[in-house]
Amino acid sequence: MLDLKLLKLLEMSISLFMIIDPIGVVPLFTSLTSGMSMEDKNRIIRNTSITVFSVLLISAFFGKYILSMFSINLPAFQVAGGIILLILALEMLHAFDSPMKRKPEEGEEATVRVQRDEPIWIIPLAIPMLTGPATMSTVIIYFSKFHDTLSVVWFLLTFLIIGITVFLVLKFANEITAKLGRAGINVMTRIMGLLLLAISIEMIVKGIKEIWFLS
Repeated sequence: MLDLKLLKLLEMSISLFMIIDPIGVVPLFTSLTSGMSMEDKNRIIRNTSITVFSVLLISAFFGKYILSMFSINLPAFQVAGGIILLILALEMLHAFDSPMKRKPEEGEEATVRVQRDEPIWIIPLAIPMLTGPATMSTVIIYFSKFHDTLSVVWFLLTFLIIGITVFLVLKFANEITAKLGRAGINVMTRIMGLLLLAISIEMIVKGIKEIWFLS
């Protein structure tokens, strides 16, 4: 029983990594920080990582209260979250900038924020590029189903590892771009999109089954 639970928790952690997709944000990050001093880049990298970790924590611990406030049951939210994840997965399969993560006008706004020397680690890097609606809804769904001590510790470690991963990916963004190129990043995005597509369908089917059982 414990082995099955750990396997499920591992599956959830991997799902979160694929949804957040730190590699996919590398082109935007290198574009926005081009010409910046190393000190400014490091500040943005550090604050982006902390913000991502904070958003994951808030979604996990306060998400269920938000659902209760609006009288939304978990199965219905699971179907909605699965649909959001499905749309994101289809966009990742085409390897283009997801409107769900970033609209064109938000990209223009980010450029303006850089020119004005305004912080860009919250918008657009942390939200919505790394922790957008798909990430938040997935965290809420997973955390609402597994909230015993082992699961809480597991998720906290997962959030911490994700924050560290984001830090390292952005820290070595130039090296990753030189090594993989845009084509390599697109290939990785498509692979993760395919896996997320399967996860999203499973999430929707399970949600519908639970709704059917409750009705």
